[in-house]
Amino acid sequence: ALVFCNKKIRAEEVCDWLQSQNISAQLLHGDFDQSVRRERIRKFRAGQIKVTVATDVAARGLDVADITHVINYDLPFRGDNYIHRIGRTGRADKHGTAINLVEPHDLKNLERIEYHLGHSLPIRKLKGLAPKAKANKARSKSKEDKPRYIPKKDRSAKDD
Repeated sequence: ALVFCNKKIRAEEVCDWLQSQNISAQLLHGDFDQSVRRERIRKFRAGQIKVTVATDVAARGLDVADITHVINYDLPFRGDNYIHRIGRTGRADKHGTAINLVEPHDLKNLERIEYHLGHSLPIRKLKGLAPKAKANKARSKSKEDKPRYIPKKDRSAKDD
């Protein structure tokens, strides 16, 4: 699977979370040297890494034959970027799946993408994936309310 995020920091957080769940994941963004990017792509192609979390630097020119899933953790801001992202799957007459995680603040981007495509995308609301209500964020967190993921930068050294 190839997971796309709009910002490098978000990609780092998602990759860290996947790794904390014992999922073979790696990060790919524009700040890596070309040799590092090539090595990471080689490992992904070889199946040594199951999930690559990337910014749009990987959307153009990434040629990996058997990507079965592209997940837009963040919707891109432009329709042409969406096409480049989802074009990484289903190549050479193979089938692939593109999944977009859309929250209310993403609706404008979704409208831009659908306008660019010339049609609407199917929407499914999945139980358990709805964003938390803002009221939950405002109240203090008890042990039952602790977040499922704490970004690495917010963890203390003892948790690493």
